[in-house]
Amino acid sequence: MRKYCHYRIFAIWNLIFMVLLQYRLTGYRININARRICMDNEFFYRIFKKLLWLRIPLAFVTAIFVIVMGVFFKYLEMDFNNNAVKTSATIIAYNDYGYPILSYNVGEIEYKIYSRSQISNSQVGQNIEIKYHKNNPTYIETGENALFEISLWMIVLGVLGALFIALVFFKR
Repeated sequence: MRKYCHYRIFAIWNLIFMVLLQYRLTGYRININARRICMDNEFFYRIFKKLLWLRIPLAFVTAIFVIVMGVFFKYLEMDFNNNAVKTSATIIAYNDYGYPILSYNVGEIEYKIYSRSQISNSQVGQNIEIKYHKNNPTYIETGENALFEISLWMIVLGVLGALFIALVFFKR
């Protein structure tokens, strides 16, 4: 089961952004490293030099991506909070990573779902309170979702990053 795919996408964009930021702050050193990586092959070095103009658009796209992801997570938070239904769930087991497997009923249907967060001081057979989305009972929250907490910060940092890029890099 694929969990947290958006974390992987965000990590890739963050890596690209950090490399570009490092180039912007210490450009000469990266040119030397690129020459070493290319093993003094002039053909690859010329391609690398021609692609350097992409650093500013990619940094700007990264800032826009952070804003979009922040807005998306904020939308998910608002949608979940507006449609959340509280119910009681029973911990029936734990997976290999220490996350509980929860069992709860919605109407006549019994659901068995992996929790996405660890529940401290819990034991098998214990009843806990959860919230589930009324349109999708398999989407549950056992506590606070970290993505919901950082969504506003992602929007703020994305806007500040985009403004910084626009002011500093496009000022030339």
